[in-house]
Amino acid sequence: MDGPLSAKSLFGPLSRDYCVLFYYLSVMGLIFFFLVLTSGVAMIALKKVPLTFSWHLIWVLVIYAVFYLQNRLLYNMCSGSMR
Repeated sequence: MDGPLSAKSLFGPLSRDYCVLFYYLSVMGLIFFFLVLTSGVAMIALKKVPLTFSWHLIWVLVIYAVFYLQNRLLYNMCSGSMR
């Protein structure tokens, strides 16, 4: 049975059109990275913030950088395997 709820339709391979999802996620990750970077630097420059804020800022930046890189790699792997 090949209906809309069959195992083939739920767990089978997706079309190449879904690769663009990884592209949009990587763009979103890069935008969030720069938003956090600029707002964090502005907060540090304008106010006295505790040292723990700087460490938290660094960790959030690392997380968004890894998120960006991961989705960029997944987009390249997805689009490359669909050729």
